[in-house]
Amino acid sequence: MDEAIIGLIGVIIGSLITAFFTLFIDYLKSAREQEIYILRKREETYLKAIDCLISIGTDLKWLLKGDPCNEVKEKINSTVPYIKLYASSKIAKEYIRLQKEIQTTPDENIYNKIEKLISNIKQDLKIM
Repeated sequence: MDEAIIGLIGVIIGSLITAFFTLFIDYLKSAREQEIYILRKREETYLKAIDCLISIGTDLKWLLKGDPCNEVKEKINSTVPYIKLYASSKIAKEYIRLQKEIQTTPDENIYNKIEKLISNIKQDLKIM
């Protein structure tokens, strides 16, 4: 009888240890999946921002006139919420500052600023 009780206690302890490790592994897996999700969303956001910046940089005529069309303004403004949510704070501040400058007082150095921001995005994603 004592052996049966000891065996039962061993089974209970074994199942508790298994349950604990299962919960711990699930926690680690969940945390890793969340990190991957945030990284993917950041990559998608940066891709949208880079697409927007490249399309702006290729058409400098309207930039230098200082009169961006509504389509360009909408394209720029549509990326801002994603940038604020998923981008690093450094990139978000730089992007929003550049976005405001493009819409208000663009100059000939805007292309260099766009290139610098794209380079910073690549560094943030550890591509370079």
